Amino acid sequence: LRGADRVAREHPFRLRAPGGGVVTGAIDVLWRGASGGWWVGDYKFAEPDPASTERHAAQLAIYALAAAAALGLDEVCGRLWYVDHDERRDFRWSAADLRALEHALERAFDRLPLVTGASPELQDL
Repeated sequence: LRGADRVAREHPFRLRAPGGGVVTGAIDVLWRGASGGWWVGDYKFAEPDPASTERHAAQLAIYALAAAAALGLDEVCGRLWYVDHDERRDFRWSAADLRALEHALERAFDRLPLVTGASPELQDL
């Protein structure tokens, strides 16, 4: 982050999936590197094990989709920081990867049970 051109911390997002589902959250850190590429980062204080790393990577992929949609990007890089262990894992999503993630997110929403009678303030989501 030291050489980053721009940095945003706890950057809020609202991502609409192609099928209409919505994911909201906050990207721990979003930055544009010195070379011009955009990165999303997620700080973790848990022990890095295969099961948790898979969940953390999926969360980071959502951040990448949100950044790509908001900034009009065809490529996004990501970094998981396991802070207590001083361990970093880097990722890169190409345009094809981002499209595949979008489709996977849409399929995940399709598997959710339909909830009827939602409160009015939730119907716009």
